[in-house]
Amino acid sequence: MAFRLTDSQEKIVQIVTAALAQKATPQLRFFWRKLRAAALPDMPVRTKKQTVAESALDQTRWQRLAALSAESHVAAAQLLRQEIEIELQIEAAKSNPNALTPAESAARLEELVLQAPISVQAKIYKRIQEAHPEWDDEDAW
Repeated sequence: MAFRLTDSQEKIVQIVTAALAQKATPQLRFFWRKLRAAALPDMPVRTKKQTVAESALDQTRWQRLAALSAESHVAAAQLLRQEIEIELQIEAAKSNPNALTPAESAARLEELVLQAPISVQAKIYKRIQEAHPEWDDEDAW
């Protein structure tokens, strides 16, 4: 199926083509920046179904588009790196939904040790003393 442009669309294409043929002046650059900013979609808002990471990914993508529209390629490159990091975090969370962060796992381990019977705690303490005899001094803690 071939698409055809309407007469008004053809006229817009002609005007834009003529404008692109003009010498780049500061006023023309300002016009194109304004035009690109007007073409930006609205800033995304977080929906109830989105996780925090998914919402952050949407925000980062929008910010990257805004940076590109302002011709800030350095900022766009940094935002692209952030976008990739967030996508990796989302993929990691999807592949292992029960994964704990290091802080959560440390707190969970400490909780389990404190809830363990005293004989198990004594065995853990002895193993730590054997593995690290320099920790036997209370001042080292």
